[in-house]
Amino acid sequence: MRKSLTALILPILISSTTFAQRRVEDNLFSLNVLAPGATYEFAVGNTSTINASLEFGILYRNSDFFEDGFGIYPGGTLQYRFYNNFKRRESKGKNTFGNMANFLAPSVYLQSGNPLIGDLETVSDINGGAGVMYGLQRTGKKGFQFNLMFGPVVFFDDFDTEAGILLDIRLGFVLGAKKKFNN
Repeated sequence: MRKSLTALILPILISSTTFAQRRVEDNLFSLNVLAPGATYEFAVGNTSTINASLEFGILYRNSDFFEDGFGIYPGGTLQYRFYNNFKRRESKGKNTFGNMANFLAPSVYLQSGNPLIGDLETVSDINGGAGVMYGLQRTGKKGFQFNLMFGPVVFFDDFDTEAGILLDIRLGFVLGAKKKFNN
């Protein structure tokens, strides 16, 4: 446990002491529309950020074998993103506003099994996953943001733990992006 905690914290401590040539944007707040929620991303180093999001998952089930129902479930994701291609994008004349780059991110997510709204309760009180995601983030001039992430994840709930691949697509808008983009 102590070794894994050190492995998670050490990169953050090392990168947070090297702010000389920060390439990442700090304090990006976006609203997500595909999975309703909000994301906040702040810089912790030259090319690394912490990305935290709160979202609501929507589940509907219509079945001949199980109980029909609907539910809206709260959840959250925490990532340490290391952006790895700013120099290449800049050398090609591409924009890096809004942290438009590819990244590698140790990630953790949790979601409640009890709905905030609705009657469809899952078997587990909580479920989640942890893994390493590779992704890309793109932000347009008017603030439209697209995130695509995928990678191996260990999924868990109250009864089971299994490995799999997670694909995560997020669409949203960065608040204040047009103002930042024009400066």
